[in-house]
Amino acid sequence: MKLSTRKTSIIAILAAFYYISSLLPGVPIIGIGAPTIKLEAAIASIFGIILGPYLGFLTGLLGAVTAWILPPGSGSILSAPFLLSPPINALVTGLIFKSSNLSTESSKYRKGWVPALIILGFLNVLFWATPPCQPIDKYYYIGIAANWDKIIAWLLIVPTILIARKFSSMQKRIFAFFFLLAFIGNQADAAWGNLIFAVPFVYGGVYGLNLDVVRGLFLVSPFYYPAVRIFQSLIAALIAVPLSRALRARGWVI
Repeated sequence: MKLSTRKTSIIAILAAFYYISSLLPGVPIIGIGAPTIKLEAAIASIFGIILGPYLGFLTGLLGAVTAWILPPGSGSILSAPFLLSPPINALVTGLIFKSSNLSTESSKYRKGWVPALIILGFLNVLFWATPPCQPIDKYYYIGIAANWDKIIAWLLIVPTILIARKFSSMQKRIFAFFFLLAFIGNQADAAWGNLIFAVPFVYGGVYGLNLDVVRGLFLVSPFYYPAVRIFQSLIAALIAVPLSRALRARGWVI
């Protein structure tokens, strides 16, 4: 993939914007202290829309690592497992957007939503195989409490694409479309967070928690985190609409 000077500049600017946004306070993750759900994670959805899935992934990773290393970040091992969350958000969002009729490359990526469906579905299914959900006949409710909103996001992928393709005048519905994209992308972010936290090396080795405590954390507030993701999606849509229009007006191929 050849990077033009303009694309390289956009990547650097967006990654810097991600870092600057990281200076804002985050939303606490119940029970595990230092890491927070950062509101700048919502911006990763915009990376996927503006740059596409792969450059969006790269930009999200660059922004997340920069915010992790530079102050007020500390390079803490407590946050390291979640560094892939924003890039996954950008990847899933970009894949879906590429196959919509708002993308200039939609005819080339008509099936771009399929990998997004597979990625989010795989993250959801794999969570049920982790220790907090095992044995599954006894602890199936852990998976339901932790993943019900991610399952809804997965179910929204196909309708979002169908709506985007059905209406030729998407400009009137662009906010709703970007909100759905950001919601799905942010839930992919959260699905990775759930999955990696449910790995014994992370919850036991990094955080020093036992399995019963981890199960309790997944049950403590099943509606708290979805509310945060909805708020993040609103922020992303509010930024993405004027930004995409401004870039289009200046000849940037979305």
